[in-house]
Amino acid sequence: MSLWKRIQRIGMKAAKFQFTVSLEELTVNFEKGYRPMGVVVVFTRRGRRCTSKAVDLRKSETNESSLSFTWTLPDNLEVITTLYRNENSIAFDDKEWTFQVEDVGVSAEDFKELHPNATTRRRVLATRNLNLAEFASALPTQNNLKVNLRAASKKVSSATLFFTLHGLMLRSGEAT
Repeated sequence: MSLWKRIQRIGMKAAKFQFTVSLEELTVNFEKGYRPMGVVVVFTRRGRRCTSKAVDLRKSETNESSLSFTWTLPDNLEVITTLYRNENSIAFDDKEWTFQVEDVGVSAEDFKELHPNATTRRRVLATRNLNLAEFASALPTQNNLKVNLRAASKKVSSATLFFTLHGLMLRSGEAT
């Protein structure tokens, strides 16, 4: 951590949280003629990335341009992050993490077989920021969320992600 960040945090309280995102359902509406091979859901902040397993989207019975995937066993993305607050305040400072739905360019089966260091061209299809400070509490929390993602590609008209966000305070103390 830089010296400037440490100076800014003098007199603040810090709390380390473990957030677990349990993915339940993903629905994406595409323009006609486009269908991704496999997609992953990414939970990211700066250089940190938590990635779900690649999944193949299935056609919806009701809407021809809509593709969806429902996890039978929720796929968990786990992050540990530190939130800061002033001594006089109850609320924590904002810390935004980003959800991204990415097209991995190959089918989910082929993606599993790739070497872990192999790179594929990933195309971001939809994205949404989530402020984790809103879900931070001294007591363990569980929130069921339906998030409408913003289209990041011309090929996507809308995207929705259903997930459960679990928050757990691991420890708290003075910011160093």
